Amino acid sequence: MARSCALSAVAPLLAVGVERKANTVRQQGREFGYAAQAKRGAKRQAVEVASCFAPLLGWGLRWGEGQQLALATDATALGARGVVLTVSVVYRGGAIPVAWTVWAGNTKHAWRGEWLRLLRQLRPAIPAPWTVLVLADRGR
Repeated sequence: MARSCALSAVAPLLAVGVERKANTVRQQGREFGYAAQAKRGAKRQAVEVASCFAPLLGWGLRWGEGQQLALATDATALGARGVVLTVSVVYRGGAIPVAWTVWAGNTKHAWRGEWLRLLRQLRPAIPAPWTVLVLADRGR
C-alpha cells in the first residue's frame, strides 16, 4: 500500500491504524532499534528484536493463502564490517525478511547453529499442518 518500505512512506499508513500523528510514528520507527540510552523519553527500553520474529511471521501468514511456506536463507557479507544472516519468506517473486542476526566481520563462526536458532525462533508461528520449504545456496 505504501509502494515503498521507506519509513517516510510507511509511517503515514501505520499512523492511521494506531491513531497517532505520522511524524510521531516515524520517530518511533527510527528509535525502535536504538539502544535504550539513545532513546528519548522517560520509559526508554531496549527491544530484543528476536522476540519479534515469530509474531512478525505469524502476522504475515495471516495475509497469505494456502498451507505452504517457502523460507529462504541468505548470508550477506558486508566486507570487514560484518555478516548478516537472514531468513526470509519467499512471496510473489521477492523475499521478505522475518528473522536475522548480525556478526562482526573478519571473525570465524559456524553458521549452521545460527541458521537452526533462527528457524527455531520462527517455528511457533507456523501452523502444524503446514508444509515448509527452506531454501539455501551453497554459499559460494
